[in-house]
Amino acid sequence: MQFSALALLVTLASPSGWSPSCVTDVSEFDFLRTSPTNFAFGSRNDVSAAYQKLIEVIGDPAHFEKPTLFYVTKDFSHFTKSECSGDKCRGMDILIGEQQCAADPGSNKTACTPIAAVYQSRVYCLLEPSLEDFDAENRFRPFQ
Repeated sequence: MQFSALALLVTLASPSGWSPSCVTDVSEFDFLRTSPTNFAFGSRNDVSAAYQKLIEVIGDPAHFEKPTLFYVTKDFSHFTKSECSGDKCRGMDILIGEQQCAADPGSNKTACTPIAAVYQSRVYCLLEPSLEDFDAENRFRPFQ
């Protein structure tokens, strides 16, 4: 399945004063040293709710000195974060972060999936609803 190369920057005002936004176009995922990818899991409602919770988890993206990946449990109840090992993230950083998330006591040994990354004060949204919920006419937009 191919997605449009249209770059999407999604914005919503938050109570903290920071306007959450994220890059959703994989061709602009410059935080990765390896091939860019996104992940598909869950319903539109579950993924949307997870992004709303993520606003509080991330806070101000300017506070992250290193590239950082964020994960959510498959039941969307718990978030973790993991710093990448270098100046950009690698595929191995994603795998290590997934394992650390699943091992986190708050995860209750539930599998995790990447939801976002922060790199150079920008947020990258990695999670989209499952392909069963894909709608070309109504593309998923986090924070809306």
